[in-house]
Amino acid sequence: MSTPLKLVITRTFNAPRELVFDCWTQDKHLARWGGAPEGMTAVMETKQVRAGGSYRVHLDRENGERFSVAGKYLEVLRPEKL
Repeated sequence: MSTPLKLVITRTFNAPRELVFDCWTQDKHLARWGGAPEGMTAVMETKQVRAGGSYRVHLDRENGERFSVAGKYLEVLRPEKL
């Protein structure tokens, strides 16, 4: 049996915690913040920001290629944990 993957990201930003949390969870911030590299656009398909909720984000290239990222929120504690 394989061990489930776990992603832990620790970063320090010169911004209020609430704004950083909102950038990860609100569509209005996604296009500017979503981590899409230059020449790509982040598009949120599914977002249920709650413990047990899921997300799916697409990264679209200008040439039509699409890359997708999906997962589940295990714990949500605004603005401390996501």
